[in-house]
Amino acid sequence: MVEPRIGFSTMVGSNEMTALPGQLDLIHSIGASVAELSALHDDLIMRHRLIPGRMALLKSILADRPMDYSVHAAIGLNFMLPPAHKQLHLDVAKAYVELAAEIGAEHVVIHSGQYPGRLTQVELAHRYDQQRECLKHLGDFAAQHGCLICVENVFYWNQQHSATPSELAAELKAVDHSHVCATFDFAHAALNLEDVGEVFLAEAATLTPYSKHLHLHDNFGVPNRTQTYTFNEELAFGEGDLHLPLYWGSLPWDLLAEMKYPEDPLFMIELNPQFWREAQEMVNSTRCWAEKVVG
Repeated sequence: MVEPRIGFSTMVGSNEMTALPGQLDLIHSIGASVAELSALHDDLIMRHRLIPGRMALLKSILADRPMDYSVHAAIGLNFMLPPAHKQLHLDVAKAYVELAAEIGAEHVVIHSGQYPGRLTQVELAHRYDQQRECLKHLGDFAAQHGCLICVENVFYWNQQHSATPSELAAELKAVDHSHVCATFDFAHAALNLEDVGEVFLAEAATLTPYSKHLHLHDNFGVPNRTQTYTFNEELAFGEGDLHLPLYWGSLPWDLLAEMKYPEDPLFMIELNPQFWREAQEMVNSTRCWAEKVVG
């Protein structure tokens, strides 16, 4: 059996990356072999160009550590904005690819496009055409830099719609690029579909074959419906993107393990820092689940 690759996301950052060494020490100590850097939290890019001094600091922190890396790009990247914004967002995405190449990271995670529900069908078709064009171009750029673009499914958020797993799978099939794949965030899919049952499983089965990168955390498949003031209140109601350890929520992990996946996917844990005290438990449960997948 192939040994699954287990990763752990830093999830947070700081201006001077002061927290990063400790985060990486923890990630290594609990047995994860890949760290996903939440580069969107760090001062590394300015107007779609890398900041040399900050990159030097990052590389000094990463130097001689026995682990591999992936990069989570800006959440604000959106290839489904009006066409006037297309080039800027493509340039910013390229900067994250350059960042990944400089530190030897294999994967660059970007979110799938979001759009307002008021768009006409014609306008929406144009936006999807634009996203496919951008992903093909970015895939070519990533291939030149030795990286994969991993498009992550998200959910209805900030009054913006986004692709369901089956819609994202159709996009990736249409893009048909060797350096563009999916990051399947199962918990995001549950929120987007408002379901953890048959609908969720049917949708999941369409995207897992494209998912070389997996974001693993749990929730109850219930969007934020209650006006809350703290994360602990959201937790009490069981609503929203909670980033819980596996099996704490309602996702059907055992059934998800039976689906078809690409060879050697990366199992990336995205745990709310509030639950990092359970980090070792999360790595252990993730490894057991991943062994079923690669089985």
